[in-house]
Amino acid sequence: SAAIVLAFSSIYGVGSGADTGELFWTYALISLAITGSISGLVTLFGPVGSLTGGFYFLIGATISGASIPWTFLPHFWALLGQWLPTGGGAQLIRNSLYFPAASNTTALLCLGLYAGIGTLLVLVWNIMGNRDSRTSAIDVDALYPVTGEHHHHHDTSTEAESQP
Repeated sequence: SAAIVLAFSSIYGVGSGADTGELFWTYALISLAITGSISGLVTLFGPVGSLTGGFYFLIGATISGASIPWTFLPHFWALLGQWLPTGGGAQLIRNSLYFPAASNTTALLCLGLYAGIGTLLVLVWNIMGNRDSRTSAIDVDALYPVTGEHHHHHDTSTEAESQP
């Protein structure tokens, strides 16, 4: 995803003066922070954990500081926005594009924690061998039973009864 974002950025002339390698790793870290943390929450809470993605994009994008400076937001929302992957990502992208000498410590810490903790949860859960307790939105066994046989409705009458 980082390569795709970087390609489209260059097509539109965004970041033409920025360090391409730094932008690539910035986009990659943002992607891992978002997907890793959502995956970690799905690991902990099941499918309901995926609602975090909606929160990131509906609320997190608004309070990220990307379109509205944090100084214009109420203090609570500004603080929360800085510590969501969307806010850390917006800060890191802004610094990479326009303020290369600015400190990225807060943004890197924010994104690193989301990426690291989320990914670690998924890895630990899989290493622990909890695969037999997975749930699925679709009951795969009902469509294709484990035996591999397709179950069809069989008429209970015998051939002899059905012949005239």
